[in-house]
Amino acid sequence: MDDPSQDARDTRLSLVSALQSSDAAAWDRFVKLYGPLIYVWCRRTSIRPHDAGDLLQEILLKTWQG
Repeated sequence: MDDPSQDARDTRLSLVSALQSSDAAAWDRFVKLYGPLIYVWCRRTSIRPHDAGDLLQEILLKTWQG
């Protein structure tokens, strides 16, 4: 029987591997998957929408720079 949680771990690992290889498509996927999550976390800490967007960009930039 397939384990969905194992599939998710494999996907995350393959995404991280692709990011480490500077794969532009992987970066787009990462931003689409995790950008909204990061934004929601920012908003839940009472950060204003505009500031949450700025913070999201800063977090993604730092992630890209490694």
